[in-house]
Amino acid sequence: MPTSLDPLSTPTRAAKRNVLIVALMAITYRAFDVSIKAIPVAGLSIEFDGRVFVFLLLVSLTYFVVTFLLYYFIDIKNIEPSMHELGTDKHFTDRLNYFTSQKEREILAELDKLYAETRIVSSGDLAGLISNVARSKRGHFLLARASYSKPPIETFSVYKRHKPGQGANTPACMRDASNMGLYRKYALELRKRLRDKRRQFLWLRFKLSLPRQSVRAIYFFRNYGTDGFLPIGMAVLAYLCLYGAISLDWLRHITPAK
Repeated sequence: MPTSLDPLSTPTRAAKRNVLIVALMAITYRAFDVSIKAIPVAGLSIEFDGRVFVFLLLVSLTYFVVTFLLYYFIDIKNIEPSMHELGTDKHFTDRLNYFTSQKEREILAELDKLYAETRIVSSGDLAGLISNVARSKRGHFLLARASYSKPPIETFSVYKRHKPGQGANTPACMRDASNMGLYRKYALELRKRLRDKRRQFLWLRFKLSLPRQSVRAIYFFRNYGTDGFLPIGMAVLAYLCLYGAISLDWLRHITPAK
C-alpha cells in the first residue's frame, strides 16, 4: 500500500544514528588529536595504550555499519512509492491523456470540414497515435506510414455521407482503387496535423515533466542520499581516518576559535 511515511523502519533509523555517532567520534578523534592516557576509577588511575580506543571505535563502527546495511537493504527493497509521487504521476498521465483526446476531436472536426462529402471516424487509436509520434523512432515510422498511400487502417475509417432519402453511411473500401485517392488525401492531411500536434505534445510533456521529475529527485535523494549514502560515506571516511589513510587536520582551521 502506498505511503508517505518514513521508508526506513525504527531499527534501521537506530542503526543509522549509531553509525553516524561512532563515525563522527572517530573523525573528531583523528582530526583534533584527542588523546586519552588515563581513566580515573574509584580513586585509581588506569592507563592504557591509545590504540585501545581506536580498536573500540573500529569494532563499534563495524558492528553498526553491518547492522545498518542489513536493515537498510531490506527496507529499501520493500519501499513503495509515496502518495505524493503517485499523485504527481497521475496528474502527468491524466493531462497527457486529456490532451490527446482533445486533439483527436480537433483533427476529426478539421477533416470533416475539409472533406464535406465524407465523414471520418476514429477507431479509438488516433489519440494513441498522437502520443506515439512523440517518441522518436516510433514517431518517425508512424509519420511516414501516415503519409503513405495506405494509412494505418486501425487509425480511422472513412464513410461516404448519404444524401437525404438514401440509406445509412457506407464505409469507403480500403482495397477499392477508386478510393485510394481519397485515403491518400486523408493520410497527407493527417500527417500535417500530427506533426503540429507532436510539437504541442512534446512541449506539454516537457512542462509536466519538470514538477514530476523534481518530486522523484527529492524522494530519491532522501531515500538513497541522506538515508543511504550519508551514513555509509561517513563510515568510510571514519575508517580512512582511523587507519591514517587521510588527514583531517584542515578541520582545525575552519572551526570557530575559542
